This record gives sequence, structure tokens and C-alpha cells, in this order.
Amino acid sequence: MEVERRLSRASFHCATLAQKCIDVLSRFPAAPKDMARLPLELEARVNIAAMTSNPFMKGDDLVAALDDLTTAAALEELDLSRHSNVKDAHLLNISKRARNLRVLCIDECSHLTSKAFDSVGTTDDDESATFGVLEELRVLSCNSCAKLHDIERLAYGMGQLEEAHFFECKALQSGAIHALASQCLELRSLDLTGCADAVRDDEVQMILTSLPKLRVLLIGNCYRLTDAGIARAVSSASSSPSHAPLFTNIETLDISGCCHLTDNAVRSLGASAVQLRHLNLSFLDAVTDEAVADLFDGRCGSTIESLVLDQCDSLTDDFLFALAKNERVCCSLKELSVSFLNISDEAVFALMRAAAVGGSSHGSSTKSKPRALGSERHVINFHGLADCPGITLAVTRKLLSYLEQECGAGRGVASCLPVA
Repeated sequence: MEVERRLSRASFHCATLAQKCIDVLSRFPAAPKDMARLPLELEARVNIAAMTSNPFMKGDDLVAALDDLTTAAALEELDLSRHSNVKDAHLLNISKRARNLRVLCIDECSHLTSKAFDSVGTTDDDESATFGVLEELRVLSCNSCAKLHDIERLAYGMGQLEEAHFFECKALQSGAIHALASQCLELRSLDLTGCADAVRDDEVQMILTSLPKLRVLLIGNCYRLTDAGIARAVSSASSSPSHAPLFTNIETLDISGCCHLTDNAVRSLGASAVQLRHLNLSFLDAVTDEAVADLFDGRCGSTIESLVLDQCDSLTDDFLFALAKNERVCCSLKELSVSFLNISDEAVFALMRAAAVGGSSHGSSTKSKPRALGSERHVINFHGLADCPGITLAVTRKLLSYLEQECGAGRGVASCLPVA
């Protein structure tokens, strides 16, 4: 019992750890006779089980392991990621027995289909039902499940779900979004990256107006989304006092790769997303310098902490110079990713210096006296500078020297400089 207690939260992601457990337990008289089944017997007694690509879990062993695990009422977390042997019947078995399951991760389980979820949502009121619902589930991760297209029945049984991850579930259909938006009202984080067939203008509007607790929305590479969809969602959320907080509570938004979005979408966000802290606009070729500048002049200008603009081909030095003049940017922005942008050392210098001294620097003399530092001093961490063809780092090193000599802040800036 003492050994089991010490290993009660152990997971067997690698054969080395499992072998060590076998070596230790083999010295005890009550050790299992079949040491090959040790991971199954040990994990059947714990409340957290991880069998990610486990070499011990093959064929019949996996079925036996699931049978053992799901009979334990204490089982709360189960990770079956990247396990090629997990099939629909196994997931149905889990839903029948593991009624206290709170976290289920089935990422990259290539054989799972929507049939696995059809009966998971069946309620006990149905006399013909064989399987139950996962009423206690808080986190569901189905990333890269290529055959998953519908989860409507599942959503009806997961009213407490707080996080749902469907990254690159390319077969997912719009009905799944409608089910989540209407049934999973506790959702705080929703990842639909790459679900282009499921996420369109109407679905985004439904998400933003139906999920009052949503804070994280990831809909990158959903290329059917348009400016009109963003505009309608914004106007719908602001037209009614009861709906006003729903969209404005979003703190993290990823719309990267939504190729039909333009400046209009960015300006709509700037005018309404008052709590926005993290924004990803990567690969939006139609977004211009003016829109990025307007974003920080909008209601979210003083809240954005990180902004990703990788490979936005229309962006130039102008947006950096504009941000350098904006004191709200200099106070809030902490992370800026600019991979493969057509920008120069001078523009990077302008923004970094403005943030470091607490005010605008573009067009001012380098001999001007900096503001007092302390609470006003701020270092923006640039990411991707080494990927920008116009960056030589000469002027950026000049900034480092300036800060060391004038402000005594060189160390903080040095940490965000890329290697030449």
C-alpha cells in the first residue's frame, strides 16, 4: 500500500519509468504475477491515468486496461492521446463506467469517429440506453481527430464543460458548434483552429452571444470567416444591454489565417473587445498599418499585452512608428511577434525606445532627456526579428547601448534581442 501511495499519481509515458516501477514492486511479496500487466493493475487504482502511446497498451491489453480503469469510481483524468488502438467502443465503455471523469484527452486518436459520441450523450432516462453521460467532465481535448464530425449528442450531456479543444478537426461540422453554444454554457476556452467547415460567420456570432463565460476563442485558419461575421457579432453583442458583456469578455483571440478578414474586422475588434489581452493576426495579408494603429486607439488599446503579426505581408515600418507615438501601447504591450515582416531597425528602435523611456521617440532627438523610469519603464519583447530581412540589429544594439548609458536598463532589453 505504501508503494502504491507513492506512485498513485504516476503515469507511464515512457518505458523507462514503467520498468523502474516494475523493478521496485517485484521485490514485494504481493507483486502481480504477470509483470507485463503491472501498468494496467497499478493505474486501475489511481484517479489519474495516462496511457499516451504506451508500449504496454496494445491490442487486448488496451481493452483490459480500459475495463480496469473505468470501474474505478475515483478516476478523474484519462489521457489516451496518440493511441492508435483507441476505437469507438473503448470511448463508449469509458462513458458508461467513469461517471466522475473530469478530464478526457483523446488527441490524435485516428480511429475515433462521431459514432463514439452518439451514445455517450444518451441519458439514463432512455430504457434502451446502454451508455451514460459524462456529466462531470470539465476538459475535453479531441485535437486532430480527423474522423470526428459531429458531437451533438455528447454536448447534451456535458453541461459543466469548461474547456473544449478541437484543433485541426477538419471534418467537424457546424452542428457541433450549435450544440456546444446551446448546451455547454460554462465554456471558458474553445479551440476550433482549422475547423473551417464548422466555423463561419453565423457560428461565430452564435458563440459570442451564447457563451457568457467564454474567455479564450481560437478560430485560426477558419477561412470562411469574413468581416461581415465579425461586424455582426460585434453589433449583436452591443445592441442589447443583456448581451453587452458577452463578446467584450474575450481575453484571448486567434483569427490567424482567416484570409478573408481585412482592416474592417480589426477595427471592429478594437472598438468592442475591451478585455482583449492576447491577439493573433498572423497571415492576414489584407491587414494594413493603419488598422494596427487604429486597434490601439480603440477600446482595447490599453489592455493588449501580446500581439502576433507574423507574415502579415502588407505591414511596414509605419505601424511601428505609429505605435511608438501611442503612450497606451508603451504602457501595455509586452510581447510583439513580427516574423517575416518588411520592417527595419529604425522602426524597431523607435518602438522599443519609446516603451523604455515611457513616451514617443519617433522624430525626437536622441539627446533628449529620458523620462524618469521606475513604474513607467517598459520593455517590449520582440519575437521573430531574426526572420525579418530588413533587420540588421545595428540600431537595436544602439538602443541597448542607449539604455545602459542613460537609463540603466540594458539587461532587460538584451534578453529580447535575437542572435545576429
